[in-house]
Amino acid sequence: MPTKRSPLSEIEEIRRRNPLPTERTWNLGWAAMTQLEAVEACMLDTSEDHPELWKFFVIGLVTSMENAFRLSIQFLIDSGDPYSKRASKLTDFKFRIEDILDMKGKRVSVGALIGHLVSINSIEDIDHHMSVLLSGGDDEFLRILEKARKPDDEVSDIEGWCGPLLENPESVRRFVSQAFKQRHIYVHELCPSDRVIPADVREMFSYGKAFVRATLSLIDQILFPGMTARTQAAMNDGAYRTLSEAKQRMDTAYAALSTKNIDKKRLEAAQKAWERYFEAHMKFSPNPYSGGSASPLFDAPARASLYEQRALTLEHDMSTVEWMETL
Repeated sequence: MPTKRSPLSEIEEIRRRNPLPTERTWNLGWAAMTQLEAVEACMLDTSEDHPELWKFFVIGLVTSMENAFRLSIQFLIDSGDPYSKRASKLTDFKFRIEDILDMKGKRVSVGALIGHLVSINSIEDIDHHMSVLLSGGDDEFLRILEKARKPDDEVSDIEGWCGPLLENPESVRRFVSQAFKQRHIYVHELCPSDRVIPADVREMFSYGKAFVRATLSLIDQILFPGMTARTQAAMNDGAYRTLSEAKQRMDTAYAALSTKNIDKKRLEAAQKAWERYFEAHMKFSPNPYSGGSASPLFDAPARASLYEQRALTLEHDMSTVEWMETL
C-alpha cells in the first residue's frame, strides 16, 4: 500500500523547484498576476484555428488563480489576528499526528501549511476560504470585493469617485466557475477540440484577471493599510527587496561556512565558479518585458531564485560540517 506523503515534504519539494523567499514577501502574490498576464499574452497571439492549444490557456488561467489564492490565504493567516484565529474554521483538510511531528526543524509557517492543504477546485472553495478569513463566514467573498473601494490612485475618470474593487461580480462568478469546470474536463477527459470556444476562453481570462487583481488589491489594503494601489514602481520595489533578501541569505550562509575548519580556497573557488554560472544564466534567462518598466518583475525573482538555491546548498554544507564536528 503506498505511503501517504507528508504535506510538509510536498511544500519543501515545491520550494526546491521554486526556491523563492515565500515567507518574506507579499510581492509573490502579484507574481501570480504577472504569470496570468503572460499566459494571456500567449493566448492573444494564438490563432483560433488551433483550438487544441486553447485548452492549455484555460489550464494556465486556473493554475495562476489557484497560486494567487493559496498565497492570499497564507499571508492573511501569517499576518496574525483576526485571520489566524479564523483559520480554525477552514475544516476541509486533514492533518495527521505524523505531520505535526514532521514540523520539527522545518521552516514552514502555519499560513504556508494551510494555504497548501486547503482545496481550491472551484469558485465555491475560494468563496468559502476567503469569506471565513475575512468575515468569519458572515459575508460572501465576492460581496466583500464588491463593497471594497479602490485606493485613491485607482479612481475613475469621474473626479473624487472611487469605484468598487470588483465590478460585475455575477459575471465573475459565472466565468471563473466555468474556467474551473473546463480545466477539469481538459485535464481528465478526452474533450474534442471542436468543443473549445475561444470567445469563451477570452471571457474567462477577462473576469479571472479582474477577480485576482481585486483580491490582491484587497490584501494590499489589509497588509499595508494606508498604502496606495500598487503602481509599477511599487511592484518593482517589492521585487528588488525580494532580491536583496535572497542575496543576503546567500552571503550570510557563505560567511558562516567560511568560519569553519574547511578548505577555504576550494570554497572560494566554488563560489567564484557559481558566480560565473549565475551571470551566464542571467544573460540567457528569457524576460518578456526586457527593457521595459516591468522588467524587474521577471529579472529580480529569477536572480532571487538562484541566490536562494545557492543559499540552500551552502546551508546544507554547513549542516554537514557541523555534524562532522560532532564525530
